[in-house]
Amino acid sequence: MAVIAAFASVPLPWPADPAPSTAQYKAAAAALSETASETPTVSEKARIDAIMGLLSAKIERFAPDAPLAAKREAARRYFGYLGGASTGEFESMETDGLKVAFSHDHSRAFRLSGAMGALSAYRVRLAVSTWDDDDD
Repeated sequence: MAVIAAFASVPLPWPADPAPSTAQYKAAAAALSETASETPTVSEKARIDAIMGLLSAKIERFAPDAPLAAKREAARRYFGYLGGASTGEFESMETDGLKVAFSHDHSRAFRLSGAMGALSAYRVRLAVSTWDDDDD
């Protein structure tokens, strides 16, 4: 599970630079509870980029102008929820001859994790004018 302090030095949006530094990769690896060597390998960087890219893209789309602290908290919550979630495998239950099969749905993970709540004050809302109020 992601610890609060672990995301304290992770740059968001990810990557902050076109080529993140070794220190940035190591900070992200610590936040994601991933192991990274002293100089992260290509496969370690790819895994970190994939996970941090997912978290960052969702956060930036929802609230791009949120303060860094709110983004880091949202990333921590979203990652923690996804890390503890089921893989979506089908499960079944049988009671008195009635068998029910279902799978887990994580489409609301951003909301249920609390990440949406951490960013909601900074959310970008789009409004479109549907008519013109001018009496020209």
